[in-house]
Amino acid sequence: MKKTVTENAAVTAKKKILTRENIVLAAKILWVLAFAVLMFALVRRGYFVKKDGALKPKRVLYGAVLTAGGLILLFIRVHFLEKVEKLLSLILTFLSPIFTYLLLEIHLKSNFKTWAPKVTAGNLMLLYALMFIGLFLTNYYLPTVLLPAAWWTFFAVTNLHIMDSRGAMAVVSDLTLLRSALQVAGEFKFVPSNHTIFMVLLTLDYILFLCKFKNIKYFEKPSRRIVFTIAAIFFSVFACDQVMNHDYVDMRKTQYLPQRAYKQFGATLTFISSTKILFPDKPEGYTPETAAQLAEKYPTDSVDGFDVTKAPSIIVIMDEAFTDFTDTYGMQTSEPIIPYFRNLTENAIDGHMYVSIHGGQTANTEYEFLTGNSKAFIPAGISPFQSYMKTYGSHMSLMRNLRMMGYEDLIAYHSYNTVGYNRVQAYQNLGFSHFYSEISTENPTYMRDYIDDESDFNKVIQLYENSLSQHGKPCFIFNVTMQNHSPYDAYYDNMTCPISVTDEKYNTTEYVVYNNLMKYTDTAYGHLIEYFKQREDPVIVVIFGDHQPAMVPEDLKDHPLYKYEVPFKIWANYDIPEETYDVISPGYLGTLVMDLIDAPLTGYQKFLLETRKEIPAITFYGYIGADGKLYDTEDASSPYYETMKAYHYLQYNSLFDKDNIMTDFFYLKGGDEKPEGYGVD
Repeated sequence: MKKTVTENAAVTAKKKILTRENIVLAAKILWVLAFAVLMFALVRRGYFVKKDGALKPKRVLYGAVLTAGGLILLFIRVHFLEKVEKLLSLILTFLSPIFTYLLLEIHLKSNFKTWAPKVTAGNLMLLYALMFIGLFLTNYYLPTVLLPAAWWTFFAVTNLHIMDSRGAMAVVSDLTLLRSALQVAGEFKFVPSNHTIFMVLLTLDYILFLCKFKNIKYFEKPSRRIVFTIAAIFFSVFACDQVMNHDYVDMRKTQYLPQRAYKQFGATLTFISSTKILFPDKPEGYTPETAAQLAEKYPTDSVDGFDVTKAPSIIVIMDEAFTDFTDTYGMQTSEPIIPYFRNLTENAIDGHMYVSIHGGQTANTEYEFLTGNSKAFIPAGISPFQSYMKTYGSHMSLMRNLRMMGYEDLIAYHSYNTVGYNRVQAYQNLGFSHFYSEISTENPTYMRDYIDDESDFNKVIQLYENSLSQHGKPCFIFNVTMQNHSPYDAYYDNMTCPISVTDEKYNTTEYVVYNNLMKYTDTAYGHLIEYFKQREDPVIVVIFGDHQPAMVPEDLKDHPLYKYEVPFKIWANYDIPEETYDVISPGYLGTLVMDLIDAPLTGYQKFLLETRKEIPAITFYGYIGADGKLYDTEDASSPYYETMKAYHYLQYNSLFDKDNIMTDFFYLKGGDEKPEGYGVD
């Protein structure tokens, strides 16, 4: 059908609006607005003046040069002969990775002036590889030079935000946690530094400079483009091979101190090299036969004879950021912050637990507890829930073994939404029968922005009562709380803070808010325990912290793992032996509970109980031997090295050697079928 007159007029008007001149004008207006806003921010913050009001000459000069340079580039047209302009565009193309490199490293305040030539070459090699990829994909000058500049500026600003919010810069494996990160990103106030604003202004000028040259088409003839594409692919493969298979970067720093690696090895090299940690190497000396020889010593028990009707219900609470600073750091407060927890000693096992995380990555602690595996043998930044729980597969867990013992209702409850850490899929693949979230919590009360622990624990009681009435059997409930989630930098109308910090240097909003949150958790925990004291049916309640909050007091304990210490307690409403453990880690705690209820144990659980005698606590950052000393996980001179190696072999077999996994060793009855009817509320 022919277009109407109105349609033709609309098309003509659109063409008139979307002319090159109008697009350039719009870009200039946006540049002026962005530059003006950022420069105003610097002036308002006093970037150019000292405290006494005097000007800072160097900064004033830099600001003047940036402003003048931008205005000149904005309004002065540069005319060259066409051949000269094409040549200049080509030269800028091949210099752009160097300019990008300098902008990026100056922005992140790297020590690039002191780097070895090999490190500098590695960063430039990767940037050139990316430039070549962009060149053959677009075949035009402007997208080839502008996109990397824009991307790496965005990368630097975002990375500094990540550093502010969690205390560590990004690595590739963080992309698997993107949804979780975005979910809580809004809770952290990111205020770009003056340095960042200045670098963005410099980047704007750089981009404006690049735009003054002709947007040449690199290859007119397809044959030349094909030849260049082949060459670019070979160079890119060579660059990646060099980085991935040679020691350009200290991967240990990349794994748990990426910000140090950024400063020492460069942003591009560190970030791309961190891809290595997504693919764990097979332990040296590992074979299916060596794993089988280890497993022979620990036969799996039979479930025959275990009467589930006489077994206790098991309630596990992993409480968000639950820590006692008065115990760990000796902080002084106006009154005890967790008195009920501390005074509950009858029929209780408690002590100090050392975890593999600090300030975040909650799901890693629950993974260790639920499986018995350790983060010591999993790359940093990797969340097993995100990376390894994509299918039902072979994911050993307490739930799958409890199912074989006759427990039917295996419940997960998190008083927040279901998005974080791929929990919906991970919980199903670990064997839970149902996952309840905040939307299932009826009429909850909130503390700050989160459902408080009182409402959370009331929901646990409700789930327990419903399960008993429906199934007539004991249940297993795993609860992840939310009340104590960071940040702690503000007071809220819905939270009073009666406890003060009497150490003057720690009498800040963060410590006051945090310690009062612990007191509220302690009160709610007391109500929960008092409820179960009245129950006649047997119940075990386990509580522990997932990690410490991100802030760390100045006066630190001598113990090297001070940042990773959290309290735990196992309490029963019937007689159990009362013990205190100086040290333990989450991978042992679940097995300890199974042993406590006289459950049939897998060979792997028996191995863990035996290993704990030699290595009482194991974390990603090292392990504590029976001699009380801290050892590196790869220290071959350690008297416990062979035991650590055995642990690594068995964990590798369960997680990665899918063709040779020893199901009879890791699972009661050799495993189970995927449960039907998994629900999410």
